Amino acid sequence: MFRFDGRPRRWSLRKRPGSVVLRSGSSDIDIFEEIFIRRIYDPPPVVARALTRQPVRLIADLGGNAGLFAVRALADYPEATVVSFEPDAANLGVMRACRDESPHADRWQIVAGAAGPEDGSVPFLAGRGAMARRAQPWETGLPGALEVSIADCFPVLSRADLVKIDIEGGEWAILADRRFRQLPARAVALEYHAGPGPARSRQVALEELAAAGYSVLCGPESEGCAQAWGWRA
Repeated sequence: MFRFDGRPRRWSLRKRPGSVVLRSGSSDIDIFEEIFIRRIYDPPPVVARALTRQPVRLIADLGGNAGLFAVRALADYPEATVVSFEPDAANLGVMRACRDESPHADRWQIVAGAAGPEDGSVPFLAGRGAMARRAQPWETGLPGALEVSIADCFPVLSRADLVKIDIEGGEWAILADRRFRQLPARAVALEYHAGPGPARSRQVALEELAAAGYSVLCGPESEGCAQAWGWRA
């Protein structure tokens, strides 16, 4: 019997070894559908060709959430290590449980912090599953608002072959950092979240990928959010 009580439960995967841990009645179910059924992180053919020229050794997972992207990536890229960044304590608990269930746990590293351009801390709205995010100044008094640590992600990005970024608005500080234009990664999967001001727009996101030397494909935008792929031929 399926219970919509938010408790983490183990689910065996049908078409691949291992299991995942999902919180029933939560956004974990939606993310599982995105990654394993709709396959939104399957690279388009032109990106896949760029990735298969050489083995993928390191994948940077910015916004690890409950760990489902990492579970899929570890199976799809058998020579890769995945480094997942995640600041939300509830998500981290589920991600670590997913790692415990994974046959590839030895290739999965978890950083308990928000991915950013420098170490520090940031106001954060926690306990919201996939919608956990940095708090705006006027949101710091809301339930779940707290300070979480930021980890400089560029030491990992500087070695990664594939970079996935889905951090609910935190991507803009990373895109604006001069080191982003020096990334060696053959492909970047970016979900951007447009916001107030000219520095947080679809145009800026695509320009930053292009300025870093990537060819760009972008999906349709919905409510200021879209997924873009950057790759080097």
